[in-house]
Amino acid sequence: MSSKFNTVLMVAFLCPPEFGGAIVQALRLSRELKLQGQDVHFLVDSGGQPSGEFLQDDVRVLRRATGALPQRSLVRQVLWALRLIAFAFAHPSYTVYHFHSVRGPELLAMPVLRWLGRRTVYKITLAGSDDPLTLGRRRLMGGLYRWLMRQITLVIAISPKLRDMAVAGGIDPARVVMVPNGVAPERFHPATADERTQLRQRFGWAADERVLLTVGSIEHRKGLDTLLQAFSRVRGQLAGSRLVIVGPGNRDDNPFYVELQAWLAAHGVQGVTFAGACDDVADRMRAADLFVFCSRQEGLPNVLLEALCCGLPVVAMDIEGITGWVLQGRPIARNLPDRDPDRFADACLELLGRLDRPTCHAAAASAAHDFGIESIAHHYRRIYDAL
Repeated sequence: MSSKFNTVLMVAFLCPPEFGGAIVQALRLSRELKLQGQDVHFLVDSGGQPSGEFLQDDVRVLRRATGALPQRSLVRQVLWALRLIAFAFAHPSYTVYHFHSVRGPELLAMPVLRWLGRRTVYKITLAGSDDPLTLGRRRLMGGLYRWLMRQITLVIAISPKLRDMAVAGGIDPARVVMVPNGVAPERFHPATADERTQLRQRFGWAADERVLLTVGSIEHRKGLDTLLQAFSRVRGQLAGSRLVIVGPGNRDDNPFYVELQAWLAAHGVQGVTFAGACDDVADRMRAADLFVFCSRQEGLPNVLLEALCCGLPVVAMDIEGITGWVLQGRPIARNLPDRDPDRFADACLELLGRLDRPTCHAAAASAAHDFGIESIAHHYRRIYDAL
């Protein structure tokens, strides 16, 4: 049964052909909401495409043109805010606007939406980027943004750290709700022994090879420089080990990628594969031996949730109020309190030395219970009904 609101409008700055983690998570949530009977549409920036509509993963997407400007263009972001306001006047049937991250200028639409009687839900996705504390400290617009954020009906924080940052940024604690991202268990679940053998053969991983996997774009924020240092020590202890890095950015016009390649060459480190962007992340997680995570800044890293749901042991470097919250009490996970690559390597070697499939499968079931998209969507439906 649908909520008391006929259609929830998901609002995102990016959508195909431009992608980001927030839109991927929003689409996943939307698909599950539709399965539960809640109608969902998307309103997105055009990304240089003409205005129109299309289906993405069976979800209706309304696209509004702002011009072929870079993502970080202030002009494009202001035009997007104006498009939001015009859309609200032209389409009174949409009464709930669920924003998946904001860049800043689209907050200009919040008082207009409130005046029109619309309910607004704002999901924070990245600490130090789109959280109220950070937005409120912007040099020129911070004061205005703090006032605009007080016009929002409800703020969603995906981790304890983001909840605390929302309150520290001036949001009434009564208007902040913590809801983690959700994982699709039909994709992210442990492999059987036969499936695992077949997957490893498909990827060219030997049966006796220890495969460390990480997923994320190749940028400094993801901490791959530190990860390579740690892996060099793992490789020194386990000659038959491999590090597979999945994510966009393995291009020669990416200075950070060039820097990583130069470091590997200078130190003679073998066994590192930059696989690029892949659509088979779930299968790689189901076939790997260890997931490694050295990111410096996140909101709630979906890849950690997905790895756990696959029963893949995890070693992570701590991001205060985020990684520890996800990994605490999970027997197949280690959360390192500092960014010491040697300690990180020791934790990797420890878990690789005592892989236990029954324990991994039990941990996967626990993670699926905590982060499965079905229960997360149910939570959102209750939130919409209470607005």
